Amino acid sequence: MDVLLPIGPVYRVDAGTTAGSVEVDVADDPGADATVSAHSAAGDVRVAHSRAQG
Repeated sequence: MDVLLPIGPVYRVDAGTTAGSVEVDVADDPGADATVSAHSAAGDVRVAHSRAQG
């Protein structure tokens, strides 16, 4: 699964998978107000910034 986040805010990231890999390409700040959780039972998990600019 891919989770794409807007550029700018700081996030506390909680990502994991039972079978697969985890890739976190955003700054992970444990003290951030915004939390992103992404978990999979089977498959890769990627958390990254969206490249689209509006």
